[in-house]
Amino acid sequence: MTEGLGYTNYNFSVFSICLVVSVILMIALTPDYGNYGVAFGRLAGFAVIFFSIFKIEKRVFQKIQTRFWMYLIGKLVVAAFFCAIVEKILITNLALNWFTLITATAAGGIVYCVLLFLLNFISVEERQLVNRLFSK
Repeated sequence: MTEGLGYTNYNFSVFSICLVVSVILMIALTPDYGNYGVAFGRLAGFAVIFFSIFKIEKRVFQKIQTRFWMYLIGKLVVAAFFCAIVEKILITNLALNWFTLITATAAGGIVYCVLLFLLNFISVEERQLVNRLFSK
């Protein structure tokens, strides 16, 4: 979107900041926190990209589209909540092995996608695209 609005270098700049933040935090946090340090470093880096969206919104639309974001986040939270419940039930009741991991991940993903579909998170154009993919 930013290229079409005349900010051709914006994505590169934001990604560069994301990369620097991620790498520095991963290197700094890994000795003490291991995998959690790597995960936090990556999360912090991608948070830079996420929050940059609001900067562009403010610049282009003169305000942040709060209502849109609350609507979007609300639907994602509902779907994620039920996805987590399904995965937790499966992981708790099945033996911990690869089959359980694959089953819980697949079931959680299916629940997540179905709920987003039922909550009208997916636009009409996206539904048509999915229908075309499955009809072939």
